[in-house]
Amino acid sequence: MKILLVSTILMAASSVNTTGYSDYKCYLDTSIGKQLVLFSFKTEAVRNRLANLPATKLNLNGKKGVYVKDVIECVKESASFRNAKAKKLDKNLAR
Repeated sequence: MKILLVSTILMAASSVNTTGYSDYKCYLDTSIGKQLVLFSFKTEAVRNRLANLPATKLNLNGKKGVYVKDVIECVKESASFRNAKAKKLDKNLAR
């Protein structure tokens, strides 16, 4: 599982946006359940930010301090998830 996560992070981190920012979507296991979350990181900081997502706290769905237990999958915002549950959430996510 850890190898898949690291390889997914490295593949996702290799894509570059001309604005200096890279957009990602991550399927996370959090203290309030599994969530699909959109991120925009400075391109030069993507690897570090994705690697440090586990054990961080986010503000999600109006709740402060939501703890990220695990990163199930992160992909470039324009890419498709491999995980079926993440695909379903992504399809229904308003952007």
